[in-house]
Amino acid sequence: MDNAGGVEAVQGAGVQAAEAVSRSGAECLVTGHCGPKAYRALTAAGIAVYTGASGTISEAVEQLRAGALERANGPTVAGHWA
Repeated sequence: MDNAGGVEAVQGAGVQAAEAVSRSGAECLVTGHCGPKAYRALTAAGIAVYTGASGTISEAVEQLRAGALERANGPTVAGHWA
């Protein structure tokens, strides 16, 4: 998914991205890192979060399929305002 709109956000980018993922009907999110507000929004929507992905989208999907990514049990980075 394109997250260009959230990249420039001063605040709330993670929640905006989480809402877009939820609206898309996704069952999981594969990402490098996930902040606390986005993590809460995603898990509240029943979306599994897999972190530690890197490289291209194809490489990240392959990492997930190969079992190289772990399902996150919490945010992996602190919030900006913590």
